[in-house]
Amino acid sequence: MNHLEKLLQELGFTQYEAQTLATLIRYKMLSAREIHKYSGVPQPKIYETMIKLQQKGFIDIYPRKKKKVYLVKPKEVIQEYLLKYSRKIQDLGQRSIEIIDNIYDTEEAEEIPFIGIAGESMLQEYLHMLIDTAKETVISFLPLNHYDEKIISILAKRKNEIDIKLIFHDRNIGDLENQLSGIDKYFLNAPTFDIIKTLVENIENFLPSEHTKGYSFQIVKDIAMQLGNIFGLMIIDWKKSFFKIPLPIPLPMAILSMLPQLTSFHNRGIKEILASSIKF
Repeated sequence: MNHLEKLLQELGFTQYEAQTLATLIRYKMLSAREIHKYSGVPQPKIYETMIKLQQKGFIDIYPRKKKKVYLVKPKEVIQEYLLKYSRKIQDLGQRSIEIIDNIYDTEEAEEIPFIGIAGESMLQEYLHMLIDTAKETVISFLPLNHYDEKIISILAKRKNEIDIKLIFHDRNIGDLENQLSGIDKYFLNAPTFDIIKTLVENIENFLPSEHTKGYSFQIVKDIAMQLGNIFGLMIIDWKKSFFKIPLPIPLPMAILSMLPQLTSFHNRGIKEILASSIKF
């Protein structure tokens, strides 16, 4: 999957729509047979996919002899559509966040044990909201890539209002050290993730080959090799936990929980991580 196809799917396009549109953007005009050849979309699915893209306003369909050819619209048309669509998604996300925030402040919130979240942009929206609405405490152990400009801005605004503790995988956090001045920052005393990665890299030298070629072993290996980038945990007011699920897939996932048993488990975990860390 190329980068454009991935972005289109994150915007809500189906796999075949994303593959087809990305291919037409590259080649401009193609027949169904050519689309199948260059995009990999199964030929029986092409007509259905092209009708959907035509209805969305991305392509025109023209007869050519006994066949049809598909012509992509000018780039300005496609770009304008995607901008409007992304603004709509952001608006829906913001409205959802506001509704969720209101629900949290009601007694009914206790009936909602957890919320599943998927997609990088949606994870970021929830992180922004959680920090911005925390009443007393935020303790965070997240990969560096989550510290975007908006999170840094919210942390700067809230650092004198609530107790904030940020834990990092190691001491090297670059410009973030200055950008997060005035906030308690910690790093793990031991290179835990590097140790796990090294262990997994060498474990195949000690296990029988039949144990290392199985599907389950490869899944565990993929998780261990990427653990530092895909694992994350944030505790909010000791009542909510944001757990970034360590899965080796392109679409990041997390669970936002208010379930007492789960938040209690995550609270213990973050306390142990903090106890194993050194303050900057």
